[in-house]
Amino acid sequence: MLKVQLCINLILFCALVRTSQGKEKLCFSKSYFGQCDGDDETCVKSCKDDKLSGGKCGAFRSTKVCYCEGCHQGVTASQLLSGTALKREQSLLSPDKKTKLSMQMNGDLVVSIIGEDLTEKSVWSTGTSSLARPPVSVSLLQNGDLVMVNDEGETAWRLGTSGTKYAGASLWVRNGGLICLANEPDGDCLWKSVTVVTSTQSAVLIPGRSVGYTWSVGRLHVTDVAEFSYSNNQARDAILQQILGVWNTALGSANSGGLRIDFVSQILSGNGGFIVTYSITGTTGKLTVTPKQLVDLVHTSISASRVVGVKIPSPNKKNLAFV
Repeated sequence: MLKVQLCINLILFCALVRTSQGKEKLCFSKSYFGQCDGDDETCVKSCKDDKLSGGKCGAFRSTKVCYCEGCHQGVTASQLLSGTALKREQSLLSPDKKTKLSMQMNGDLVVSIIGEDLTEKSVWSTGTSSLARPPVSVSLLQNGDLVMVNDEGETAWRLGTSGTKYAGASLWVRNGGLICLANEPDGDCLWKSVTVVTSTQSAVLIPGRSVGYTWSVGRLHVTDVAEFSYSNNQARDAILQQILGVWNTALGSANSGGLRIDFVSQILSGNGGFIVTYSITGTTGKLTVTPKQLVDLVHTSISASRVVGVKIPSPNKKNLAFV
């Protein structure tokens, strides 16, 4: 009889624990970095910074993390909040724990699928490990852009999603090998990755050669301003076509060949939020493309499923450099 009563009490206790945990909705602190030990005041402060309550160290796998209480639905280990970051060896998991977004020690930001045997297969990567100064963290800025910085605080890679449309959104790790910028856990993606990346190209882009990507230019890194002189507007358009060398054969598009002139004009005029700037003096002038502008432009094009590659012919300019 005593054993039966103990079992009943144990069942009731377990039910109460589950109810309590379901109400509190524990989650990891997004602003706490490193292993959490004992009664860590930093953990309490981090939870407050995350606009949550509580703040206690607890076990997670082979380490200890900072747990917060009062988490509303959607604030989970699957979400990178606006204004927060992942550092090396930190990761997020999808709700089914089969998709993993990790900031790796080598400087790559990687999406991988975890198999039944717990092996991880990479399906997306920024390819930034080959940089001279690889990134040490990735941050989701308040303006919606995902940015990786190196140990000197310099931007090494960016997604190019800044603007009103993306501001305040979170980066979600979703089931099926997908990462998604959205305002809600199951909301429409303002931007999303592709689950298969076939590019194995080097991060070194030699002038005069071309390199192709399935959707991202994470491996393209421009280190200096490219400035090209032109004699008239037609030459200007031709130069821009050469600089970008973008073609429209991606994702089922039947179009091929060089960048269309109407698209070039749209870029040059700045309509639609494109970033390339230029200046004209009479019928001659200079087209100036900063590293940020070139990478932003190509990111915009490729994320809109318009292009699959980039070609940079040799312009005989020393200040055009790639790493």
